Amino acid sequence: MLLKTSEAGVTSLTELDLLGSDETALSKAFGFVLAKEPAVFGRFLRLLDPGPVFRGAERLHRRARIEIERRRESGRTDIEILIPNRAHIIIECKVETGKVLGQQQQYLKDFDEACAKKIMCSLTQQVGSVVCSDTQVPFRHLSWWDVVAALDAKSLSGNRRVTEFLQFVQKNYRMKTLKEILIQDLSDATEVDRYMTHRLYRRDPVFGIPLYFAPYFTAKAMKRGLAGVEGIGFLSRVLGVVTFSPADGVPPSTLEQFTEDAALRARWSAGIGHETGKRTFYFLDNPVKLTKALRKVETKNSHGWIGCMIPKNRCVGFDEFVRQICKQGSALV
Repeated sequence: MLLKTSEAGVTSLTELDLLGSDETALSKAFGFVLAKEPAVFGRFLRLLDPGPVFRGAERLHRRARIEIERRRESGRTDIEILIPNRAHIIIECKVETGKVLGQQQQYLKDFDEACAKKIMCSLTQQVGSVVCSDTQVPFRHLSWWDVVAALDAKSLSGNRRVTEFLQFVQKNYRMKTLKEILIQDLSDATEVDRYMTHRLYRRDPVFGIPLYFAPYFTAKAMKRGLAGVEGIGFLSRVLGVVTFSPADGVPPSTLEQFTEDAALRARWSAGIGHETGKRTFYFLDNPVKLTKALRKVETKNSHGWIGCMIPKNRCVGFDEFVRQICKQGSALV
Protein backbone atom coordinates (compact mmCIF):
# COMPACT_ATOMS: atom_id res chain seq x y z
CA MET A 1 0.00 0.00 0.00
CA LEU A 2 1.35 3.42 -0.99
CA LEU A 3 1.09 5.62 2.10
CA LYS A 4 2.57 8.84 0.73
CA THR A 5 3.83 10.02 -2.63
CA SER A 6 7.02 12.02 -3.05
CA GLU A 7 5.01 14.96 -4.35
CA ALA A 8 2.62 15.16 -1.36
CA GLY A 9 3.54 16.97 1.81
CA VAL A 10 1.46 14.61 3.97
CA THR A 11 -0.47 11.41 3.38
CA SER A 12 -4.15 11.62 2.52
CA LEU A 13 -4.85 8.28 4.20
CA THR A 14 -6.45 7.82 7.60
CA GLU A 15 -5.89 5.02 10.10
CA LEU A 16 -9.02 3.27 8.77
CA ASP A 17 -7.51 3.03 5.28
CA LEU A 18 -4.84 0.72 6.69
CA LEU A 19 -7.55 -1.93 7.19
CA GLY A 20 -7.95 -2.47 3.45
CA SER A 21 -11.18 -2.57 1.46
CA ASP A 22 -12.80 -5.97 1.98
CA GLU A 23 -15.85 -6.76 4.11
CA THR A 24 -13.69 -7.62 7.13
CA ALA A 25 -12.14 -4.16 6.97
CA LEU A 26 -15.57 -2.56 6.81
CA SER A 27 -16.90 -4.45 9.83
CA LYS A 28 -13.74 -3.65 11.83
CA ALA A 29 -13.99 0.04 10.95
CA PHE A 30 -17.64 0.23 11.93
CA GLY A 31 -17.06 -1.72 15.14
CA PHE A 32 -14.26 0.69 16.05
CA VAL A 33 -16.45 3.76 15.53
CA LEU A 34 -19.29 2.13 17.52
CA ALA A 35 -16.87 1.50 20.39
CA LYS A 36 -15.39 5.01 20.32
CA GLU A 37 -18.44 7.20 19.70
CA PRO A 38 -21.55 7.07 21.94
CA ALA A 39 -23.48 9.18 19.41
CA VAL A 40 -22.85 6.62 16.65
CA PHE A 41 -23.72 3.80 19.03
CA GLY A 42 -27.03 5.46 19.90
CA ARG A 43 -28.00 6.24 16.32
CA PHE A 44 -27.27 2.69 15.21
CA LEU A 45 -29.34 1.12 18.00
CA ARG A 46 -32.27 3.36 17.13
CA LEU A 47 -31.96 2.26 13.49
CA LEU A 48 -32.28 -1.33 14.68
CA ASP A 49 -35.24 -0.61 16.92
CA PRO A 50 -36.84 2.86 16.99
CA GLY A 51 -39.03 1.86 19.95
CA PRO A 52 -38.59 2.89 23.58
CA VAL A 53 -35.99 0.26 24.49
CA PHE A 54 -33.13 2.24 22.88
CA ARG A 55 -34.23 5.76 23.69
CA GLY A 56 -31.30 7.60 25.15
CA ALA A 57 -29.06 4.77 23.95
CA GLU A 58 -25.98 6.99 24.18
CA ARG A 59 -26.19 6.60 27.96
CA LEU A 60 -25.96 2.82 27.54
CA HIS A 61 -22.63 3.07 25.74
CA ARG A 62 -20.56 3.07 28.93
CA ARG A 63 -22.04 -0.29 29.99
CA ALA A 64 -21.85 -1.91 26.55
CA ARG A 65 -19.40 -4.59 25.48
CA ILE A 66 -18.53 -4.29 21.78
CA GLU A 67 -16.52 -7.06 20.16
CA ILE A 68 -15.42 -7.90 16.62
CA GLU A 69 -14.68 -11.33 15.11
CA ARG A 70 -15.75 -13.32 18.15
CA ARG A 71 -15.18 -17.02 17.59
CA ARG A 72 -17.99 -19.33 18.68
CA GLU A 73 -18.85 -22.97 17.99
CA SER A 74 -21.51 -21.69 15.58
CA GLY A 75 -19.01 -19.58 13.66
CA ARG A 76 -17.27 -16.23 13.84
CA THR A 77 -19.47 -13.19 14.33
CA ASP A 78 -18.46 -9.89 12.75
CA ILE A 79 -19.67 -7.51 15.48
CA GLU A 80 -21.41 -8.16 18.79
CA ILE A 81 -22.97 -5.60 21.10
CA LEU A 82 -23.85 -6.71 24.61
CA ILE A 83 -25.57 -4.45 27.13
CA PRO A 84 -25.62 -6.71 30.21
CA ASN A 85 -29.09 -7.86 31.26
CA ARG A 86 -30.66 -5.64 28.60
CA ALA A 87 -29.73 -6.25 24.96
CA HIS A 88 -27.59 -8.56 22.83
CA ILE A 89 -27.07 -7.84 19.14
CA ILE A 90 -25.13 -10.00 16.69
CA ILE A 91 -24.21 -8.29 13.41
CA GLU A 92 -23.10 -9.93 10.18
CA CYS A 93 -21.51 -7.56 7.68
CA LYS A 94 -21.32 -8.06 3.92
CA VAL A 95 -20.33 -5.95 0.95
CA GLU A 96 -21.75 -5.93 -2.55
CA THR A 97 -24.39 -8.66 -2.94
CA GLY A 98 -23.39 -10.75 0.04
CA LYS A 99 -26.32 -12.68 1.53
CA VAL A 100 -26.82 -13.53 5.17
CA LEU A 101 -30.13 -15.37 5.21
CA GLY A 102 -28.38 -18.50 6.51
CA GLN A 103 -27.18 -16.70 9.61
CA GLN A 104 -30.78 -16.06 10.62
CA GLN A 105 -30.67 -19.43 12.41
CA GLN A 106 -26.92 -19.91 12.83
CA TYR A 107 -26.34 -18.00 16.06
CA LEU A 108 -29.63 -18.55 17.90
CA LYS A 109 -28.05 -20.51 20.74
CA ASP A 110 -25.35 -17.86 21.20
CA PHE A 111 -27.64 -15.06 22.42
CA ASP A 112 -27.46 -14.13 26.09
CA GLU A 113 -30.63 -15.45 27.73
CA ALA A 114 -30.41 -12.75 30.41
CA CYS A 115 -31.14 -10.09 27.79
CA ALA A 116 -34.78 -9.35 27.00
CA LYS A 117 -33.87 -7.66 23.71
CA LYS A 118 -32.11 -9.89 21.18
CA ILE A 119 -31.53 -8.92 17.54
CA MET A 120 -29.80 -10.72 14.69
CA CYS A 121 -28.75 -8.00 12.25
CA SER A 122 -27.35 -8.13 8.73
CA LEU A 123 -25.56 -5.17 7.19
CA THR A 124 -25.12 -5.30 3.42
CA GLN A 125 -25.09 -2.98 0.42
CA GLN A 126 -28.59 -4.13 -0.46
CA VAL A 127 -31.40 -1.76 0.40
CA GLY A 128 -33.22 -3.05 3.48
CA SER A 129 -35.87 -5.76 3.54
CA VAL A 130 -37.65 -7.64 6.29
CA VAL A 131 -37.51 -11.39 6.84
CA CYS A 132 -40.22 -12.62 9.17
CA SER A 133 -38.67 -15.28 11.39
CA ASP A 134 -40.33 -18.15 13.19
CA THR A 135 -37.79 -17.77 16.02
CA GLN A 136 -37.94 -15.61 19.12
CA VAL A 137 -34.97 -13.57 17.87
CA PRO A 138 -35.97 -10.85 15.37
CA PHE A 139 -33.94 -10.72 12.16
CA ARG A 140 -33.26 -7.16 11.05
CA HIS A 141 -31.65 -6.21 7.77
CA LEU A 142 -30.05 -2.81 7.29
CA SER A 143 -28.19 -1.39 4.34
CA TRP A 144 -24.88 0.40 4.66
CA TRP A 145 -26.84 3.19 2.97
CA ASP A 146 -28.98 3.38 6.13
CA VAL A 147 -25.88 3.68 8.29
CA VAL A 148 -24.28 6.32 6.07
CA ALA A 149 -27.51 8.35 6.00
CA ALA A 150 -27.82 8.20 9.79
CA LEU A 151 -24.23 9.35 10.35
CA ASP A 152 -24.14 11.99 7.62
CA ALA A 153 -25.86 14.48 9.92
CA LYS A 154 -25.15 18.09 10.80
CA SER A 155 -24.83 17.22 14.48
CA LEU A 156 -21.97 14.81 13.68
CA SER A 157 -20.23 16.90 11.03
CA GLY A 158 -17.58 18.07 13.47
CA ASN A 159 -16.76 14.55 14.68
CA ARG A 160 -13.42 13.54 13.15
CA ARG A 161 -13.95 9.78 13.54
CA VAL A 162 -17.38 9.92 11.94
CA THR A 163 -16.09 12.05 9.06
CA GLU A 164 -13.18 9.67 8.46
CA PHE A 165 -15.49 6.63 8.60
CA LEU A 166 -17.87 8.17 6.02
CA GLN A 167 -14.93 9.02 3.76
CA PHE A 168 -13.58 5.48 4.18
CA VAL A 169 -16.93 3.92 3.24
CA GLN A 170 -17.56 6.17 0.27
CA LYS A 171 -14.02 5.82 -1.08
CA ASN A 172 -13.57 2.07 -0.70
CA TYR A 173 -17.17 0.80 -1.00
CA ARG A 174 -18.87 2.68 -3.76
CA MET A 175 -22.06 0.62 -3.44
CA LYS A 176 -22.29 0.18 -7.18
CA THR A 177 -24.56 -2.82 -6.71
CA LEU A 178 -27.52 -0.74 -5.53
CA LYS A 179 -30.47 -2.01 -7.53
CA GLU A 180 -32.50 0.79 -9.03
CA ILE A 181 -35.39 -0.49 -11.17
CA LEU A 182 -36.40 -4.16 -11.18
CA ILE A 183 -38.11 -5.30 -14.41
CA GLN A 184 -39.91 -8.65 -14.44
CA ASP A 185 -42.48 -10.34 -16.68
CA LEU A 186 -46.10 -10.47 -15.52
CA SER A 187 -48.41 -12.84 -17.38
CA ASP A 188 -50.33 -14.82 -14.76
CA ALA A 189 -53.85 -13.50 -14.09
CA THR A 190 -53.47 -13.70 -10.31
CA GLU A 191 -50.18 -11.82 -10.33
CA VAL A 192 -51.41 -9.16 -12.77
CA ASP A 193 -54.40 -8.55 -10.48
CA ARG A 194 -52.15 -8.58 -7.43
CA TYR A 195 -50.17 -5.73 -8.95
CA MET A 196 -53.01 -3.70 -10.50
CA THR A 197 -55.51 -4.06 -7.65
CA HIS A 198 -53.41 -4.62 -4.56
CA ARG A 199 -50.10 -2.87 -5.38
CA LEU A 200 -48.12 -6.02 -4.67
CA TYR A 201 -45.50 -8.08 -6.45
CA ARG A 202 -44.94 -11.62 -5.18
CA ARG A 203 -42.07 -13.97 -5.92
CA ASP A 204 -39.97 -16.79 -4.50
CA PRO A 205 -37.80 -15.71 -1.54
CA VAL A 206 -35.13 -13.24 -2.52
CA PHE A 207 -32.73 -11.02 -0.58
CA GLY A 208 -32.36 -7.29 -1.04
CA ILE A 209 -34.67 -4.94 -2.85
CA PRO A 210 -34.65 -2.39 -5.67
CA LEU A 211 -35.84 1.18 -5.39
CA TYR A 212 -38.55 0.76 -8.03
CA PHE A 213 -40.50 -2.05 -9.73
CA ALA A 214 -41.59 -1.97 -13.38
CA PRO A 215 -43.81 -4.90 -14.46
CA TYR A 216 -43.50 -6.03 -18.07
CA PHE A 217 -46.92 -7.22 -19.22
CA THR A 218 -46.27 -10.00 -21.69
CA ALA A 219 -47.92 -10.56 -25.08
CA LYS A 220 -49.69 -13.53 -23.48
CA ALA A 221 -51.18 -11.29 -20.79
CA MET A 222 -52.34 -8.78 -23.39
CA LYS A 223 -53.97 -11.46 -25.60
CA ARG A 224 -55.81 -12.84 -22.58
CA GLY A 225 -57.20 -9.39 -21.80
CA LEU A 226 -55.17 -9.03 -18.61
CA ALA A 227 -53.27 -5.97 -19.83
CA GLY A 228 -54.14 -3.21 -22.24
CA VAL A 229 -50.80 -3.31 -24.02
CA GLU A 230 -47.60 -5.34 -24.06
CA GLY A 231 -44.60 -3.85 -22.28
CA ILE A 232 -43.84 -1.60 -19.32
CA GLY A 233 -46.76 0.71 -18.74
CA PHE A 234 -46.23 1.52 -15.06
CA LEU A 235 -43.47 2.32 -12.60
CA SER A 236 -43.96 1.75 -8.86
CA ARG A 237 -41.80 2.83 -5.95
CA VAL A 238 -40.92 -0.03 -3.60
CA LEU A 239 -41.96 1.02 -0.10
CA GLY A 240 -40.92 -2.20 1.61
CA VAL A 241 -40.20 -5.88 1.14
CA VAL A 242 -41.11 -8.72 3.50
CA THR A 243 -40.37 -12.44 3.22
CA PHE A 244 -42.99 -14.49 5.08
CA SER A 245 -45.57 -17.26 4.76
CA PRO A 246 -48.90 -15.78 3.58
CA ALA A 247 -50.75 -18.33 5.71
CA ASP A 248 -49.13 -16.78 8.78
CA GLY A 249 -49.68 -13.21 7.65
CA VAL A 250 -47.43 -10.22 8.16
CA PRO A 251 -47.58 -8.14 11.35
CA PRO A 252 -49.54 -4.89 10.85
CA SER A 253 -46.75 -3.05 12.66
CA THR A 254 -44.38 -4.05 9.84
CA LEU A 255 -46.62 -2.55 7.16
CA GLU A 256 -47.09 0.61 9.22
CA GLN A 257 -43.34 1.19 8.89
CA PHE A 258 -43.74 1.40 5.10
CA THR A 259 -46.56 3.97 4.83
CA GLU A 260 -49.04 6.00 6.87
CA ASP A 261 -51.65 5.50 4.13
CA ALA A 262 -54.20 3.17 5.76
CA ALA A 263 -56.07 2.66 2.48
CA LEU A 264 -52.90 1.46 0.76
CA ARG A 265 -52.12 -0.89 3.66
CA ALA A 266 -55.64 -2.30 3.36
CA ARG A 267 -55.05 -2.96 -0.36
CA TRP A 268 -51.86 -4.81 0.49
CA SER A 269 -53.47 -6.94 3.19
CA ALA A 270 -56.34 -7.93 0.91
CA GLY A 271 -53.97 -9.16 -1.79
CA ILE A 272 -51.60 -11.32 0.23
CA GLY A 273 -53.59 -14.57 0.10
CA HIS A 274 -53.30 -17.64 2.33
CA GLU A 275 -50.83 -20.03 0.70
CA THR A 276 -48.24 -21.86 2.76
CA GLY A 277 -44.49 -21.58 2.31
CA LYS A 278 -42.39 -18.45 2.40
CA ARG A 279 -42.69 -15.87 -0.36
CA THR A 280 -41.17 -12.45 -0.82
CA PHE A 281 -43.71 -9.64 -1.23
CA TYR A 282 -42.87 -6.22 -2.62
CA PHE A 283 -45.18 -3.61 -1.09
CA LEU A 284 -45.56 -0.90 -3.70
CA ASP A 285 -46.71 2.69 -3.86
CA ASN A 286 -49.46 3.70 -6.27
CA PRO A 287 -47.89 3.49 -9.74
CA VAL A 288 -46.90 6.22 -12.14
CA LYS A 289 -48.19 5.59 -15.67
CA LEU A 290 -46.22 5.82 -18.91
CA THR A 291 -47.89 7.39 -21.94
CA LYS A 292 -46.47 4.63 -24.14
CA ALA A 293 -45.38 1.20 -22.94
CA LEU A 294 -41.66 0.51 -23.14
CA ARG A 295 -40.76 -2.61 -25.09
CA LYS A 296 -37.89 -5.06 -25.29
CA VAL A 297 -35.25 -4.60 -27.97
CA GLU A 298 -33.22 -7.02 -30.04
CA THR A 299 -30.81 -9.02 -27.94
CA LYS A 300 -27.79 -7.61 -29.78
CA ASN A 301 -28.90 -4.09 -28.79
CA SER A 302 -30.11 -4.90 -25.27
CA HIS A 303 -27.01 -4.07 -23.24
CA GLY A 304 -28.19 -2.10 -20.21
CA TRP A 305 -31.82 -2.73 -21.12
CA ILE A 306 -34.00 -5.83 -21.73
CA GLY A 307 -33.85 -8.17 -24.69
CA CYS A 308 -35.71 -11.25 -25.86
CA MET A 309 -36.00 -12.80 -22.40
CA ILE A 310 -36.03 -10.96 -19.09
CA PRO A 311 -33.83 -12.87 -16.63
CA LYS A 312 -34.72 -13.27 -12.99
CA ASN A 313 -33.76 -10.20 -10.93
CA ARG A 314 -33.15 -8.03 -14.00
CA CYS A 315 -32.42 -4.50 -12.81
CA VAL A 316 -31.66 -1.44 -14.90
CA GLY A 317 -30.44 1.99 -13.88
CA PHE A 318 -32.45 5.20 -13.90
CA ASP A 319 -30.25 6.57 -16.66
CA GLU A 320 -31.08 3.69 -19.01
CA PHE A 321 -34.77 3.77 -18.10
CA VAL A 322 -34.97 7.48 -18.92
CA ARG A 323 -32.98 6.91 -22.10
CA GLN A 324 -35.53 4.29 -23.23
CA ILE A 325 -38.43 6.61 -22.35
CA CYS A 326 -36.94 9.22 -24.69
CA LYS A 327 -35.90 6.74 -27.36
CA GLN A 328 -39.25 4.95 -27.47
CA GLY A 329 -41.30 8.15 -27.42
CA SER A 330 -42.87 7.75 -23.99
CA ALA A 331 -43.28 9.92 -20.90
CA LEU A 332 -44.30 9.61 -17.25
CA VAL A 333 -47.70 11.02 -16.27
